[in-house]
Amino acid sequence: MVLTMKSVAIFFLAYITSVFIRTDCLADGFSEPVDIGGIKFSQYEVADPNIYHQEPISSPDGKYLAYIRVDVKNNTRKLWIMDRNTGEGRPVTDKKAFRGATEAYPNWSPDGKFIAYTSLADGKTSINVVVLESAKIREISDRHLGEIFSIRATWSPDSQKLAVNAKVLGMEQMLIYDIRGGSPNILIEKRRIRHPTWSPVGGRIYFVGEKHEQGDLWSVDVETLEYDAFNTGGYEVSYASWSSEGEWLAFQNFNEVTNSVQIYVVPSSGGFPTAVTTNESFSFAITVAWDYASDQLLFTGQPVNLNVNHAVALVDTAGGDKRILKEFTDQSIFTWWRNHPSWSPDEKMIGFTYQRADTTMVMLISTETGEVIKEIVGSGIDFSPDGSEFVFERDNRLWTTGIKSGDTYPITLRSEPSIRSLFWSPDGESVLYRSEDGCNVVSSYGGETEKLVEYKGGGCVGWTSDSERVLYHESSKLRSFDINSGEVDSLDWTFPSNFWGLNISSDAELAVYTRANSNNLYLRRKNEKTTKEIVFFDYLQQAPLRPVLSPSGDRIALFLTPAWKTKSVVADISSILSSSAKLP
Repeated sequence: MVLTMKSVAIFFLAYITSVFIRTDCLADGFSEPVDIGGIKFSQYEVADPNIYHQEPISSPDGKYLAYIRVDVKNNTRKLWIMDRNTGEGRPVTDKKAFRGATEAYPNWSPDGKFIAYTSLADGKTSINVVVLESAKIREISDRHLGEIFSIRATWSPDSQKLAVNAKVLGMEQMLIYDIRGGSPNILIEKRRIRHPTWSPVGGRIYFVGEKHEQGDLWSVDVETLEYDAFNTGGYEVSYASWSSEGEWLAFQNFNEVTNSVQIYVVPSSGGFPTAVTTNESFSFAITVAWDYASDQLLFTGQPVNLNVNHAVALVDTAGGDKRILKEFTDQSIFTWWRNHPSWSPDEKMIGFTYQRADTTMVMLISTETGEVIKEIVGSGIDFSPDGSEFVFERDNRLWTTGIKSGDTYPITLRSEPSIRSLFWSPDGESVLYRSEDGCNVVSSYGGETEKLVEYKGGGCVGWTSDSERVLYHESSKLRSFDINSGEVDSLDWTFPSNFWGLNISSDAELAVYTRANSNNLYLRRKNEKTTKEIVFFDYLQQAPLRPVLSPSGDRIALFLTPAWKTKSVVADISSILSSSAKLP
């Protein structure tokens, strides 16, 4: 047998996957380390298929691990703590968690006495602190801070203060809370403040802000408010953590070329980062923290599962006739998180984005046979009302192209990052799309973009049938925006706090969505309290993503992806720290 480089790579990945998966049948605990590229990875295996881990962080003495325990069956994300020697775990917050309970981003105080975490309850995102000695929980924040997975707290070196990012009236703030109580101090206010991390030395807080030449990470001096740009070699940061001595910064980065989130480290002097994980070993790796050992990292990892394909599928709204139209053996889940499928007006075609090598492609396929009708470089898609053309994104601009003619024209005048969720208006005159912080509209014939709505965590949903109002959601509420008067109305819809991928029928009477921690679809009719659940029992290894109702409202197009089974991972990166990577 002749082994090509590709076959060797596939064999290697299959071996790595089998090593990680082989421990699933064992009792709960960390697997034996597996060396991948000189880095040793150990994964925490859980025997119960309904349970998985996220966002691990160690106590300063290394005796305990705090983490978010995700219960798929009961639909909860709760803060737990476990003894690292015995593996015995227990809930830190309420033991009888209500369905949909959502907690995130635990952060252990440097003195080991407290754990801060983000909580969503009754539509309000807050920062809470657990006093470990007494098990008492105190709400530290005094307001709704924004979308839960955008809000994080970081401890001061003396464990007496918390820096928290918040979104208020279209701006973002850095708030400083004293854990003993009182109103917060507004340290800074800017257009973008995300993922704060307090340096253990030097009295500076680092945060993700506006882009600069060397990335998007900034620091601010707590006393003087002096700003400095931090050099991450041009890499954008979405989560960061300082080592205990302040010598290294670990962070996660979303790579738009490979559509994957992975972990990197960079020395405190800045420079070009070194990769800790790759998309060959983990589908994604997020929420990094330094372990108590100075040469180890803790993070959430989704191992690559070579045995489960991605797919574009159809299901009718009665829950029957589940059909896979097209399968993809190599695909990025992040491509499909950012882009929903789209129906042609006659329901004979579905358009969607997929990943091919390092390029995103738009593909049109037949809803009857799955046959490929057209392919083009780009991402995001929605059909024109007459079905003769479609709109898509390429090079951070919107374009339209004829399905038969292939004539392609730009409709936005300048580059704009993070374009997604495209919706052509029913009258054919405008295109709605989502940017990083709101909903925008542009003429389908081309022109200047108009910012319509800014929101605290949410997304664009579509148009009303008269093309006069834009639908969008903010937290769990559905709202409409009148494009002529600017009037905003709250519609009579309320969704669970952990819903994803909301889509509304053209008559605004039927909604379909998925939920975090669930492998099923959910259908809700307006003014009805009950929710229909479509169980994908035929696809135990796959989970639905980004469902979209057909124009008739009878069918749903969706993606099927390998079901989430994230693990707490320990990475020994001593080989990186001892190498020349210390040089900027």
